[in-house]
This record gives sequence, structure tokens and C-alpha cells, in this order.
Amino acid sequence: MNFLFCSAAREFGGGERFLSLLVPELRRLGHSAALRLQSNAPSALIALQEPQDSGSAPHVVVFNGIGALYRWGPVLGTRFQASIYVHHTSLHDDQGPRWKARLRPLLLHVFSLNVGTIVRVCRASLADDFGGRRIVTVYNGVPVQAQHSPVRGADEPFVLAMIGSVNANKNQAAALQLLAMLPPAFHLKLIGGGPKFEELKISAQTLGVSERVQWTGFTKVPLDHLGACHCLLVLSKNEAFPFSALEALSVGVPVVSYDVGGLPELLGDGVGGVLVAAGQLASVRLAVLRLFEDEASRFAMATAGREKIAREFSLNTMATGFLQAAAATISRQS
Repeated sequence: MNFLFCSAAREFGGGERFLSLLVPELRRLGHSAALRLQSNAPSALIALQEPQDSGSAPHVVVFNGIGALYRWGPVLGTRFQASIYVHHTSLHDDQGPRWKARLRPLLLHVFSLNVGTIVRVCRASLADDFGGRRIVTVYNGVPVQAQHSPVRGADEPFVLAMIGSVNANKNQAAALQLLAMLPPAFHLKLIGGGPKFEELKISAQTLGVSERVQWTGFTKVPLDHLGACHCLLVLSKNEAFPFSALEALSVGVPVVSYDVGGLPELLGDGVGGVLVAAGQLASVRLAVLRLFEDEASRFAMATAGREKIAREFSLNTMATGFLQAAAATISRQS
């Protein structure tokens, strides 16, 4: 199949991670995947473009994220019969102005009228009956890794990790509060940069935990840092189906997460991690203390998590699900 992926992204986030994994995998499987980007697109997406595109008309146009749907949907959605919109976020995400959150469902409904199929990355991100449209769930997936969560020496710190842009939604501030509630053996690695970076450093000093925090800044390959950690924290206020949690499980790092967005779909069975009620930092503290105190349980959880990725949330599973959705879209339009 020939795909044209449209992205209006200016920063690299979950939707862009989706493209950075899916496009090379589709090409590996023998499909054509061209990209249409904004001029100020993230460098990681620009690097995916190939100068030797076939030039053939695409079988399927893919609007990757709501920004792409707004930008190109009115033109390409009517020009090409077979089209897919990929929805990466929670429809009820309350980031930004309140009016925008209220208007988002209406705008999405209107702009998606010409789209053949809506793909959501988890069930929680979009209701089954949204707009009376055909909605297909294709869970995010990641490559299965060979590495495994490290053995922790008796005198070594227990390293908690967080991945993502440093902002109010990802809630790294809560991780600093958690660190202040934990014994000195606990350290925190913050993987990512963002608008709250310097403010967060001041908070760490105020809480007296600066010496136990490692700041990596933005990185294109979080796994380079994650593999040396013992637990991933997901304390976000809004999430859909974050790649950070999937990548942690893929290298045998258990996840302790708030039960927001699609995280219950990943961890609700207790395999690979622990879910706690959103905002309950005391419960997060208890969960990480149990992992710290019981190395055997941590390794059992890590092993089960890696097996879950291989079984249910691998890159191959994601690509297969996406190709099935594309084939069904073409079939209905032919």
C-alpha cells in the first residue's frame, strides 16, 4: 500500500513517536510511506522523509493527530476517498483554555466527517459511539528489547524515572514531592526538557532533593537512560496510551502510574506495574517502597511486563493492526 502521512507537529510527542516507529516498520514490510510536514516540523520527523518517493497517488491518506486533521483534512479528506485519522490524546484533555476543551469534540466531529476511519490508540481516548463513526482501536506498540531491568547492589540507589516534556501535565513536580517523602536511597532521573525545566530545578532545591535528581534534558532515545532505572513513574494529569510506559515495560522496568486515560488498559490487570488513584501520592510512595524492599517481586513484575509487550503491544502488533484498518478503509471505499 502507498501511504501519505500528514503531521502538523512542531514538537516531538507521543503522536510523533507513533510516526517515528510506524513509518520505518511499514517500509520494512514493503509499503510506501511518504510524509507531509510543516516547515518547522521536529527534526526526527524530517529525517523520516525520503527524497525518492514513488510519486504514486496514495492508497490511504493518514492525518496523524488533530492538528493534521485541521490543517489538511478539508482538502485531502475530500480529494482522496480512503483516509484515516489517528487520535492520540484524550478527547477530554483539560490542558489549555477551558473553551478549547469544550470546543474540541465539536471541531473533531466536523473535521472528521470526510474521513473514512478513525483510529484511536486506546479505548479511553475516544468513545465507541463518537459521532456515529467507525472507530478502530490500534494500541501503540514498541520494539521488544533484549535488555532487562538491572540488578541493584545493596549500596546503590533505587532510581525512579520520568519521561516526557517537563510541564504541568506530565507533573514532574509531584515526583519531586514524592522523592522528599522517600528515604535517601531513592533517586530520580528526569528524562526530557521543557518550559518548566528551570522552575523544577528551583523546586528541587526548595525540597532539599537536588542532589538526588539527575536531569538528562531532551533525548531522542529515552531507552538509553531508562534501562539503568528500577521503576518508571507516570504521574500525568492527562494521558492516552503513553509510549513511555510501553518502553519501560519493554526493557523490564516496572511502572507505577496514576489511573488516567488508557493506563488502566495497560496495567489494570496488575501485570508489569501498579495503578493508583490519580493524585494519591501516598499510594505511589507505598508502591515504590514495596518494589524497593522486594527485589524478587520487582523482577517478576519486570519479566511479566516484557512478556506483555511481546504478546500484546509490540511494534509488529501495532503495524499489523494499522494495516488491517487501512485495508478495511480501502475496501469500503472501493
